[in-house]
Amino acid sequence: MSTLENSNSSYQERRPEYVRYTERLEALFKDLLVMRGIPAIIEARTKSLESFSKKAIRPGKHYIDPMREVSDLTGLRLITRTISDVGAIETLIKEQFDIDTRTVNKKEELDHDRFGYTSLHMIIKPKPPRVTTPEWASFEGMLAEIQIRTYSQHAWANIQRALEYTKEDDIPTPIRRRLYRLSALFELADDELQGIWDAVHSLHKTYSDAIRTNESGTELNGDSLRIFIEESTVVDEIVRYIQSLGVNISGPGAVSRDVDMAKRAGIQTIGALEKMFVDIKPWVEEFLKDYYFSAHADAVRQGCLWTDRNGIVTMALIASFPDVFTPEVLEGEYGWGLPQQIIASAQRIRPASVSAAGPLKFH
Repeated sequence: MSTLENSNSSYQERRPEYVRYTERLEALFKDLLVMRGIPAIIEARTKSLESFSKKAIRPGKHYIDPMREVSDLTGLRLITRTISDVGAIETLIKEQFDIDTRTVNKKEELDHDRFGYTSLHMIIKPKPPRVTTPEWASFEGMLAEIQIRTYSQHAWANIQRALEYTKEDDIPTPIRRRLYRLSALFELADDELQGIWDAVHSLHKTYSDAIRTNESGTELNGDSLRIFIEESTVVDEIVRYIQSLGVNISGPGAVSRDVDMAKRAGIQTIGALEKMFVDIKPWVEEFLKDYYFSAHADAVRQGCLWTDRNGIVTMALIASFPDVFTPEVLEGEYGWGLPQQIIASAQRIRPASVSAAGPLKFH
């Protein structure tokens, strides 16, 4: 029997073990990425027997023992947002696994005037203490290839694959020039996305500092409202009260509706929104209790009612601006089911002076 036939037979016998290894790594990476707060798409595969055979005899490759030398029998691809996310994943992997010397950064291999496949390839194997646990002991010494890409790099790789040019020298010169330019645009897109991401983080810090120091002029938009909902002490007080009623609170949901409602009511800044909460503080708890127990009593008592954190803003706006958020507006434009229930609670509890005055004015 030839060396290749021996290798094929060995891999066919051991492939189910590699399938389990792939599944275990995929589950682990899902958990690790969530714990680090790094969003990524995970693609996982175990090399087929046919693919293994082709790689073992590929021109330019000289394997003595393909079962030991082929490093991507298990392969994962992690596709993430930005260059900094790629770096964060690389750091995570170095902490969690032993790294093989065959690990390469394809981008660093390219000349400055060439286009190519620029993802980071890391060859890994489990290390102690993980590999000493019963769940991982059988995978000791087994290699896996982890490819880490940005969305732009992944799109570029797909374009290259679709063009079916296996060697750059095979590409006609006019086409090659256009691919150089396109490759540069993808790289520029990565750089610009990283810059935008950094600017967003900087702006979020500015909003957070403004909320903490009670600066009133911060523009109301989706980002500033989300940070207000997460960090405002007045919102925290209402969250605790709602929870004391037996209602579950989840994180901020989609805030675009609340931004639109606030601006419809004349609120243009975070300071104006904060003032609205200060104004309703004397009666907001009674209003919320009336609403939850008149409209959702059974669900509250059973502990199965949930409210998004941004729903607090929605309810406060409806109660504060009776002339703006009529049943027709709430149901027709904002999809609020049975708006009469929350409006009835607001009418019962809200001070008569608020109702008579109509919408509050903010400057």
